[in-house]
Amino acid sequence: MDIANMIFFDEDDDDALFGEDLEVLDIIDFGFPRRIYPRSNHFHQMDELTFFQRFRLRKETVLNILINIEDQLEYASDMNNSVTPMDQLLTSLRFYASAGHLASIADFMGMHLSTASRVIQRVSRGEDAEVFRNRKTYFSVNVQVITDSRLRICDIVARWPGSTHDMTIFANSRIKARFDVREFGNAILLGDSGYALSPYLMTPILNPNTHAEQLYNESHIRTRNIVERLFGVWKRRFPVLAYGLRLQLNTVLAVIVATAVLHNIAREMNEEEPPLPINMQENQMNRLIEEGNVRIPNGNPENIHASRNQFIQYFNNL
Repeated sequence: MDIANMIFFDEDDDDALFGEDLEVLDIIDFGFPRRIYPRSNHFHQMDELTFFQRFRLRKETVLNILINIEDQLEYASDMNNSVTPMDQLLTSLRFYASAGHLASIADFMGMHLSTASRVIQRVSRGEDAEVFRNRKTYFSVNVQVITDSRLRICDIVARWPGSTHDMTIFANSRIKARFDVREFGNAILLGDSGYALSPYLMTPILNPNTHAEQLYNESHIRTRNIVERLFGVWKRRFPVLAYGLRLQLNTVLAVIVATAVLHNIAREMNEEEPPLPINMQENQMNRLIEEGNVRIPNGNPENIHASRNQFIQYFNNL
């Protein structure tokens, strides 16, 4: 006896197959149906504390920021479920406040991954990849920052590869040209031993011999610690800077500058320093911050000592 495997179709099966064919034809003619993502109104639905924890800034500060950039973020129409300026700003703030995983940001804000990426680039906007590899073998950007005693960023240069020497960045910066023409009067800068001594740039003495020179170095270290604290506060407010950015280089540079601007706004608005991200310990954050402080060996500093000697003489007279 032969046994045959038979497949039977009834009228319902025919209808189902025909319906599937029609769906395929619709996709060919009109493309895949657009997915509409539900979006929560985080600004109004979150209480002040939860909002501060998620976005690292108070609602009042966010509103003040939005007023200044809303015109640049507004779309011409509300078609295609366009992202509002507020949601664009919050998407970027959430990214700055996170470990930088775009998929998580997109899910949190209710949008497609590609939309989140474009939004962050839009809000933040403002080569040979190997040269961006630093001495610790990972890719980085060497950021030059000048700060004041209130931890405000007075000047920032964020465009040089991580392998670039600090003095090279400063030598090619606009702020150096302004100091060269004495635009700031008798103001001085403090830098570490990676910089060359100049009449307006004070560096530590590598081998202090006198008590006055030791006092000078101690004072120099205490004062310059402000910039180290700045980097800590800056990265704690926007942990994406400590975790590392997984974006195209141009967007990375824009994010660095954008977070610097937001940091200054936070200082002006007397924002509290936000807590550590959820599931992160203090020692983990400190380690990430320290790993970002890449030291490049000192070059050949200029032999200009006159201005620094005045400070040493001051300590000698104490």
